[in-house]
Amino acid sequence: RSVVKQWYQRRVRGSSVDKIKEKNLNGHASVAEDEVNAKYMRCLEEPYKYHTQVPGKAIRDQTIEAMNLWLGVEKSVLQKIKELVTMLHEASLLIDDIQDNSKMRRGQPAAYLIYGISEVINIANLKYFEAGKIALELGSMTTAKNVDKREASKIFHDWMIKLHQGQGLDIHWRDHYICPTVEEYIDMVLKKTGGLMMLAFDLMYIFRNQSDTKLIYGTGRKFLETFSKFFQIRDDFCNLWDVKYAANKSYCEDLTEVNSPG
Repeated sequence: RSVVKQWYQRRVRGSSVDKIKEKNLNGHASVAEDEVNAKYMRCLEEPYKYHTQVPGKAIRDQTIEAMNLWLGVEKSVLQKIKELVTMLHEASLLIDDIQDNSKMRRGQPAAYLIYGISEVINIANLKYFEAGKIALELGSMTTAKNVDKREASKIFHDWMIKLHQGQGLDIHWRDHYICPTVEEYIDMVLKKTGGLMMLAFDLMYIFRNQSDTKLIYGTGRKFLETFSKFFQIRDDFCNLWDVKYAANKSYCEDLTEVNSPG
């Protein structure tokens, strides 16, 4: 409780808005209004900044860099894809902690325990839309030939649907005490855990600068599917047996999600 209280007090101090003398500029928003809006936007960002102040494992960034050895996406586009995926990942964790009633994330209290459920849901949704905006802008950044500028947005939305389907299955099984089959569990993992990696790979593929792409696409997708299954199964296992993992997240939290196949 003392930790939560400290963070709450910090939040209140950091979100206070000073009174500023307004100066009207030719009918446009005043300097004071701009400054106030900027301060309020910083307030909205606070749950996200709190959550991301402790970095994750950066597995997705490393995977994107590895896949780019095959695809040769130009650096500026690749950086935006990494930014998009990181934003979606971090925002999804904010929502995930609420849905799973998690108490800890990366060794500190979950963001919603500090800032409240409503604010955290709002900033997570905002980050989803900001990531979608990046996807829309990718087409105008690339010099790659024969790129349909609308394709990136379509890929983004297709995978966002699959990601939420996977998360929804996980929640449904937990809340209705349903133990999925191995096949159902794997399908959920490929959508929920593999979704962001697949999203990144599909975006990279349309902005590729390499030949022999059919072989690369098939091999890359197969690798990512296998890696996603390994990543999720290992994560569930570590939640049961790894002491350090339990200290950072909570012991046996994934067991309460009822997502172990029968």
